[in-house]
Amino acid sequence: MNNYQQVWLDYLENNYFPTWARYVKTIEYSVFKDMVNNDFEKTKQWILDMLSGDIVILKNAIPKDTTKQIREDLYEYRYNVLKSDSKTNESILPNSITKNLSLLSENPDKEFYMTKYKIGGGGYDEIGHSYYFYRWNEDEFNIFSKIDDVWNTVKKFNGLDINDYKSNKSRYGIIDRIQTIHYPINVGGITTHCDWLSPLTQKTNLTISLTERGENFESGGQYFLNKKEEKVDSEFYTNAGDAPLFVSSIFHGVNKPRSSNMISDWEKMDGRWQIIATNVQSSYVKNRVPSYSLKRYKKNSKEIAERYREELERLHGL
Repeated sequence: MNNYQQVWLDYLENNYFPTWARYVKTIEYSVFKDMVNNDFEKTKQWILDMLSGDIVILKNAIPKDTTKQIREDLYEYRYNVLKSDSKTNESILPNSITKNLSLLSENPDKEFYMTKYKIGGGGYDEIGHSYYFYRWNEDEFNIFSKIDDVWNTVKKFNGLDINDYKSNKSRYGIIDRIQTIHYPINVGGITTHCDWLSPLTQKTNLTISLTERGENFESGGQYFLNKKEEKVDSEFYTNAGDAPLFVSSIFHGVNKPRSSNMISDWEKMDGRWQIIATNVQSSYVKNRVPSYSLKRYKKNSKEIAERYREELERLHGL
């Protein structure tokens, strides 16, 4: 815990997490990092702005050539390695996957695997390829080392110690996890939903774009909903290597990455790629905190908000 933790908790003692987006702001990652490390008052205001619904795009968080390398490494692994290993073994599945359309591989020795899936839980759908990485495994693609400078800064911004959760394994409940998602061209996407676990632990979702609109696809991409339930197009402000940062209780989704010059093909690497680095509940946790579609949330929004206040009080002693 650091001084920023108290900023978050003081606000949340009498307020709920935001559900609607306000503004999209951009800042160079190097400037953001310097602010978090050296300017408490300015950082405090950015925290309060995010609690009011602002979405922050950290520009140039990782080099653009690194984004290309990550995509190519993972695609090559899937295409050349997983294609030749179709064995299915017991493993800890991704938290919210309830229906596997085609499970290509699970590795029984470690929690890294790729799956092609459609999520149907929580009243929303997601279609794409996901790759999951955990710190207790060998980092064969050096993916943690490629993003940990950004993740450490974001953890500090969220009131955490940079080492919080890093040594945790599944049995501890809350763990560090990197999820890399590939939304195939003209096919992939995720419908509008909100996630309530991350705000309880890391506070903000750290995502890193590995592709960009106008170069890898023509239209589509990430969006958020404002109070009028209109889509706020954050993809407009985002290039490969940028890191959108947001409180994940805000309703968000990904429109299909579309291109009129490409055909839909699950097996190609075309489309939209992104990293999500956050803290999640492992499969050891019973009654894990769910995500909600907009429709499901609106049916009992007060009850859901109160439930998470209780969970926040339990975690932080408010």
